[in-house]
Amino acid sequence: MAIGCSIMAVVPLLAQYTLAQAGYGGGASTGIPGVSSFVAPAGYPTSAFSSYYPSPSGQEPQPALYDPVLNITFPRNLTNPDTIPLNDPDPVYYPQPIANLSTAAQQAVIKSILSEVSEIINGSSIQGNCSKCIAALSVAKSAAQLAPSLVPAAMVALCTSSGFHSASTCAEDFEASTFGAIWTQVLGLADVAGLDGQYICSSLSTSFCPAPGVSPLNMTGLFPKPKPANAKKPAAS
Repeated sequence: MAIGCSIMAVVPLLAQYTLAQAGYGGGASTGIPGVSSFVAPAGYPTSAFSSYYPSPSGQEPQPALYDPVLNITFPRNLTNPDTIPLNDPDPVYYPQPIANLSTAAQQAVIKSILSEVSEIINGSSIQGNCSKCIAALSVAKSAAQLAPSLVPAAMVALCTSSGFHSASTCAEDFEASTFGAIWTQVLGLADVAGLDGQYICSSLSTSFCPAPGVSPLNMTGLFPKPKPANAKKPAAS
C-alpha cells in the first residue's frame, strides 16, 4: 500500500517535468529565457559622468566632478589615486597644560600618576568598582593638565598592563592618532569627580559604574518671561 501511494505521488511530478521539457524544446538551451553568455565591453562607460580629465590609455579614468550648486569643477587630484594620502594628515590637539614643565618633569608626573592609579585599582583602600574608577580619573586628570602629550602612551600602557583590553585594542582605543588625544581633552576638561566621571566610567564598562540617570532640568531663567496661559500654535508661514 505504501509503495502504491509513493508511485501515485511521483506520477504528477513526472508529468510536470515532461511538460516543462516539452515547453523548453526538450531541454535545448534555445528555449531558455535570457542569454547564455555575456561579454563585457572593452571601453569604460563614459556615460557615468558628464566629462573626464585626459588620462593615458590603460590608466584609471578621472571624472571631472562638477558641483551645480557652487558652479565649480573639482580639481583632478580629488579622484587621482596617485595623490590620495596614505596617512591621516589631521593634526592632533591636546589641552593647554596649566604649567610649563620640562620633558623630564612631565615624565616624572606620568610615572607617579601611573603608580597611583595602579594602587587605586589593585589596592583595598577604596572599595567598589565605581568609586575606584572615579578616583583613578581624578588622579589621571592631573596628567592631562600637566603633561597632556604623554597621556595617550600612558593610557595604552595602563590598558595593556591591567588587562583591560588586548594590546592591539588598547592601541586602537588610546593611541594619540586614534582616540588618545580626544580622551586627554576629555580628562583635562571634564568634572571627573562628578557626573562627567560617572558617564566616562560607564562608557568604559558598565561593570565600573552604572549609566547615570537623567538629571532634572531647571528651566528657571531659560526664558525671558513666563509661558502665556492660553498659548496657541502659530499658523504656518
